[in-house]
Amino acid sequence: MDLKSAIQELLNEAVKENAIINKELRHLPSGTLQIWKQDGYTRFVQSYKRKQQVWRKGIGKNKALIYGLARKTYLKALQRRERHNVEVLKNIQKDLLPVDTDAILADLPKHFSFLPEEAFFGLFKGDIHPSEDIFLPLQEVALWLEYETPEEWGIKPYRVNSFHSEEKRIIMPDGLPVRSKSEAAIIERYRHFGIPFHYDELLTAEGRRISPDLRGARRDGKLIWHEHFGLMDDPVYRRKADEKLEFLKSLGIVPWDNMIVTYERPEGGINIRLVDELLKDMYMLRS
Repeated sequence: MDLKSAIQELLNEAVKENAIINKELRHLPSGTLQIWKQDGYTRFVQSYKRKQQVWRKGIGKNKALIYGLARKTYLKALQRRERHNVEVLKNIQKDLLPVDTDAILADLPKHFSFLPEEAFFGLFKGDIHPSEDIFLPLQEVALWLEYETPEEWGIKPYRVNSFHSEEKRIIMPDGLPVRSKSEAAIIERYRHFGIPFHYDELLTAEGRRISPDLRGARRDGKLIWHEHFGLMDDPVYRRKADEKLEFLKSLGIVPWDNMIVTYERPEGGINIRLVDELLKDMYMLRS
């Protein structure tokens, strides 16, 4: 999700919150609460308008009315702050530039259109020889922490695999579509532990497109792949899974070093406790 969309979600939430506040305010007592000290006592007074005149009534013995007016004062203060924040967000949103791939490519000099897209989505290798690729494949094993934190990497836009996107029928609370309940459960654990991640990111390696189910960034900048396999009792699925693991191994991506591998249980679903233990180990989350 880009920053502009995130701000729009905040604005939408603010509208909903304001509607909830207004609904509650309609059921709260009329007038305002005034409180002061006098002769060693705390005075509670309800102030309200009637026929263009201001009336005041002592309510020191009416706890429900005091609390109702106190709640009203709190909600009014909350509304003022919400309205202020909405205006701030609208001004920020208005000045934001799109950061999606198409917008950035369109902003480049026109002669850059002669290059294939893969030229823009790799880490420059530096020491180039004719027999070597110019760009490192995007399965790089670590972030350049001098230039980018794991949190920054986690929220930056990335290319999502669109192959069989119709299979992503489960929608997460933030709108992220995923393929299965198990993937949704795993993503919730990543968020629970505050691990920055990319889901179903489209990468290239050795001229081949490949997408990890998840790829997370550890605090030291190391990138950890996470592959979740489901239908291992299906021979065709199992063969494709084995081929993918072998290809990843050829790239230096292996379990217990820079990859987590999880499987569906025979009866369906996943072992969440095991997922938690794997995340704690691989992302150095143990105290």
